[in-house]
Amino acid sequence: MTRALAGGRPRPLFIGGCGRSGTTLLGAMLGAHPACLTTPESKFRFLPYRRDGRGGPDDLGPAAERIAAHWSFKVWEVDVDRGELLDGCDTYPELLRRIVRAYGRKVGRAEAEVWVDHTPGGIKFASLLFEQFPEARLIHMVRDGRATAASVIPLDWGPNTVVAAAAWWVDYVARGLAAESLYGPDRVRRVVYEQLVAEPERVLREVADFAGIDYRAEMLEGSGFRVPRFTLDQHALVGRRPDPARRAAWRNVLTPREIELFESVAVDLLAGLGYAPLYGWGARRPSAAEKASMAWRELYRRHVANRMLLRRRIRRSLADGERT
Repeated sequence: MTRALAGGRPRPLFIGGCGRSGTTLLGAMLGAHPACLTTPESKFRFLPYRRDGRGGPDDLGPAAERIAAHWSFKVWEVDVDRGELLDGCDTYPELLRRIVRAYGRKVGRAEAEVWVDHTPGGIKFASLLFEQFPEARLIHMVRDGRATAASVIPLDWGPNTVVAAAAWWVDYVARGLAAESLYGPDRVRRVVYEQLVAEPERVLREVADFAGIDYRAEMLEGSGFRVPRFTLDQHALVGRRPDPARRAAWRNVLTPREIELFESVAVDLLAGLGYAPLYGWGARRPSAAEKASMAWRELYRRHVANRMLLRRRIRRSLADGERT
């Protein structure tokens, strides 16, 4: 049975890791449990910690205004009354909980006992998350870095070349491993994407025990999360049972040279996590011409093409939300 938090406040379960590692998949599976509420990604949570002179997390009024105005909150498509949000609220974690409860009312989970947040970048803020929510638990999702590279490169965010994707994956996984080491298995638990899709019941039973909930068979369907319009195209597989064939799909997406380039950067971590390298320590590093080509691609995609595509996607999702 669930271990409810005193006062009925939702107990946070954070799922973090490198992007495209299955955080949303696991969030959708857990969200099928009647005690759980899986919210959209919440990048806005960290806005008040930016040192830009606009007030920090102790200034709840400005913090609430910044959150309400930010696109990453607007795509939640939930109406929050600022007065109700701040009335009697004296801490930033409580402000976040009130936002979560407002979303819960929208989706019919107002009394949820566990708040499941699957923002991948949360893994970079483990110490802050535990400072805000001492009772929280953190799941570190790990996936073969070659698969994350194949998945993220075509998108309008994240790295745009395989070498940049390799460095990105190493950075996120290293931070997750550090959190595992620092806080121990009672607070941070690793979940391997390939194991989740190959043996979902076994892995979900372990995750449920870690989260303090009972296992429910309906979690296998992965239908416990309403994907926002903003990410519908990027989460097309959410709501379906995990497909074991997805584990090796990267082999048909990346070229042999791209695989070699990825391994030239990340071979040690790949092997250390149990992912068999195809080229190993003999993988050839990028040539001068390849470096120049990838640098140009990163520059153009990151500062021109991706910005345009991302802004268009934000505008389209917000406009669609206003029409409904």
